[in-house]
Amino acid sequence: VREQCGGNLVDSMALSLSLDPTTLLSYAGAFFLARTAYSIGSWCYTVLAPGHDLVQRYKTKSGARAWAVVTGGSHGLGLAYAKILAQKGFNLLLVALPENILEGAAQTCKSLNKDITVQTLGLDFNTATSGQIITALQAAVKELDVTLLINNAGIAPAVGSLVQWDDFNLASNQAGININVQAFTAVATAVIPRISAAAVRGGVINTSSASADKGLALCPVYAGSKGYNRSFSLSLSVEFAGSIDVLALKPYFFCSGIVNKDEFNTNKLVNFIVESADNVAAGGLRALGRRLEANGSFWHELGNVLVDFIPWTVITWQTRKDLVVRAEKERAARAAVRKTD
Repeated sequence: VREQCGGNLVDSMALSLSLDPTTLLSYAGAFFLARTAYSIGSWCYTVLAPGHDLVQRYKTKSGARAWAVVTGGSHGLGLAYAKILAQKGFNLLLVALPENILEGAAQTCKSLNKDITVQTLGLDFNTATSGQIITALQAAVKELDVTLLINNAGIAPAVGSLVQWDDFNLASNQAGININVQAFTAVATAVIPRISAAAVRGGVINTSSASADKGLALCPVYAGSKGYNRSFSLSLSVEFAGSIDVLALKPYFFCSGIVNKDEFNTNKLVNFIVESADNVAAGGLRALGRRLEANGSFWHELGNVLVDFIPWTVITWQTRKDLVVRAEKERAARAAVRKTD
């Protein structure tokens, strides 16, 4: 080619192209646009694509109807999961505090599908030891063809009880460690071996939180425990790759037994992303088997993308500002009560 073009003509053209700023910018712009389009398309497919047929994907080896274990299944996100799974045809073992509301949740699920069996197990994850939780759950699932675990039970400090570090009291946060870490691990210890034995392919959803990535001012124990949930989940996903689908669900605020939308009515940004438990649960089940981590609903997924574009210093400053105001009001209220006493 060089000979036909007269020596170094091709080299000269290549050099001129390589030194042309306009050409370089054009190529860079085309690459950026292509990469952005791919990222947006990939995100839309990931978030909006329909989930697996859970009944077919999480079949039992015996051919019997599959069971799902749902902790925290008496209300909030746990009950939202249970209702969806009941409609899909899973038998259910609901695990929650031994209260009347647990039996009410069982009746609600049963009313959605008369063909399924719903059992309950009352356990107080705050006071029970790991050994007690494991023993009780192993006995409960011993004869059940469990293929799904929704490891959802958790606790967070009420918005009105947030305190700054000067007022931090470990005893008042111990329940968060007991439930979000100790009991969470005990549940997985008891149920996952049964899934391995009974399922052609199993599924596990571990409820974490967006605070696992971002942290949360005035809630170090809660955010830390949710970081544990996330890392635990990702570790399991590697160990059980190909046999058990493991998902870390990391929602932002949603209406549940922990958080109600009225608690955030002074923060318009937070109100915008406060979701229903039903939408978060549906999003989690849709992501199971397709992703290792998810935020749940579409709005939480979109919110997570937007948060990544905002400088973290801005987010933490605004969050801390809002929460500290609440904490100061709570501190003043406690001081007033002590003064009255």
